[in-house]
Amino acid sequence: MKKQIVQLANLLAGTGLVLAGFVPALAAGNATIFFSPAAKSATFLSGAANTFTIDLMVNTASQPVVGVDAVVTFDTTYLEFVSANNAGSLFTVPIVLAQGAGRQLVTGLVAPGTSTAVNSANAKVSTLTFKTLKTGSTTVGVDQAQSNVAHQDPAQGDILSVTGGGSAAITITAGTTPTPTPTPTPTPTPIPGGTTTDPYITSLVPLSGNKTVTQQVTIYGGNFGSYQPDASKVYVGVKLAIILDWTDSIILMQVPAEPDLVGRSTRSVKVVRADGAEASFYGYTYTSGALPGSGPEDWPWVGASLVLAALGLSWLTYRKLAAAEAATDLDLN
Repeated sequence: MKKQIVQLANLLAGTGLVLAGFVPALAAGNATIFFSPAAKSATFLSGAANTFTIDLMVNTASQPVVGVDAVVTFDTTYLEFVSANNAGSLFTVPIVLAQGAGRQLVTGLVAPGTSTAVNSANAKVSTLTFKTLKTGSTTVGVDQAQSNVAHQDPAQGDILSVTGGGSAAITITAGTTPTPTPTPTPTPTPIPGGTTTDPYITSLVPLSGNKTVTQQVTIYGGNFGSYQPDASKVYVGVKLAIILDWTDSIILMQVPAEPDLVGRSTRSVKVVRADGAEASFYGYTYTSGALPGSGPEDWPWVGASLVLAALGLSWLTYRKLAAAEAATDLDLN
């Protein structure tokens, strides 16, 4: 293991010594591999991800280094190795990780052809991710005898100290399920008619009609409020519909004709309450099919539609006048 990483590091650095059959001596050194932080807190909660990260570091002891090969050790009853990430590390070339029971090989090398080696007392090799398996105290360590730090000079070989290095203490406590913060419910402002929530539309009856004639359509929904002549409106597309009757949950309107439309066309229906609040529904469809006949025998049908529309307008006018008269009577009392 210790020879392999030194040979590979030298090969990637372009020395060519391995190809020539030269294997450098493994000289003892003062470099150390350690973890940051040296003490880490983590949590365990059944059903949760339960992961934490810790950085694998190297102190090159003021010497230029081109590769690190660390055998990380851990207790498999407490921890499960998840991944190693070289992002943010000067050792930008990760090697395929070997894994055993409670042992994980983590390797990092400088990029091939890189002339600048790593010389630092606090250089990150990789960020390790572990998963906690239960609560308690455990450690993450490094097998110094099986790990190595490759010097830039092939003749120097491995400079990892056999006695230095360090482990990290991991304290795993029970996790808690976060309590969601309740969202405050805004207090609605009353409007004329006693409505305190937004208007809504549930259906239109009918949903379609011939584009060449007006059509009476009933809007079902709620929170429409009371009818105010200058403020309560219904639009079909961009055209204003004629209101025949208006209650808090039902509106009877006359859909305007659209004879210039080509083919079938669906328009959104929008109710505008007296306070400006809106409700939309998609939609009412103008059809281009023939009317129920086109000869003189159908004129009474067309006339009946006009009469019904006129009656609707008269009824709404009557209701407005009756409401106004009732208000006047109350004032006189």
